[in-house]
Amino acid sequence: MDVELRFRTEGNANVIFRIASLSPARDARDQRPSDAPEHAVRDADRHGVLEPDWRFSDDPCEQRRYNQRMRARRRELLTPYAQNAQLQRAQDFARNVNQHNLTGARETLLRLKKQMPFYQDDETTYNFYLNTVADWIPPRHLVQQDLIQLGDDFIQECNKELRLQEKSGRRDRSRYGKYLHATKKALVLRDMESDNPDKSVTLEFKPKWLWQSPHAPKGATRCRTCALRVKRKSEGRKESKTHGILCPLAIATGNSELV
Repeated sequence: MDVELRFRTEGNANVIFRIASLSPARDARDQRPSDAPEHAVRDADRHGVLEPDWRFSDDPCEQRRYNQRMRARRRELLTPYAQNAQLQRAQDFARNVNQHNLTGARETLLRLKKQMPFYQDDETTYNFYLNTVADWIPPRHLVQQDLIQLGDDFIQECNKELRLQEKSGRRDRSRYGKYLHATKKALVLRDMESDNPDKSVTLEFKPKWLWQSPHAPKGATRCRTCALRVKRKSEGRKESKTHGILCPLAIATGNSELV
């Protein structure tokens, strides 16, 4: 399938490109050789292993061990697909089942990091996701992501796109002069945008909300989100539509009136 990169959006630390298909996707079964063997994986196995019960145990450590066993079983089930040169089909299979078939026909996002003082490479981020986060949280509650290798001139070409956007006035002036970090690896993510925003609500939880910013002054009482909101207000900047007025820590109070 032919694809192209299309600029999607950018934040303080990342730039997001959409990996858009130029030709209609074919069903994975149409790409499967006629003589390829069927693998004995029952539907019950697929859903039971790839979507483990997140309420298996009230003991966090026991739940974590259960998740690890399910991840090992998941790899065992997917191995025959990869061994028969059907790796792409296996990846599609895993995503489709893990995400309740929400990702099969959806476009994927490529996240590229900017050159920032607090830069952390995507390989470190991915290893944390794979070896720590995924142990505690089952796949259906996580954004599907994979680490990919980039071509030699890839970042250079993407930075050219950012400069063109500056010249045409399409890039926010606060982002001018900030470009992508030269790297050979990046993350591809599932697109979380709703197919029908009028009939659905998307909620996002970021782990960094739960502890204080390492750059906060000593004795700071505001959470990092509220502190950033106050900073923007003091600079005369309008609140973004996506930021809202909710303090993330209010979710942990148990008071529904604050949420």
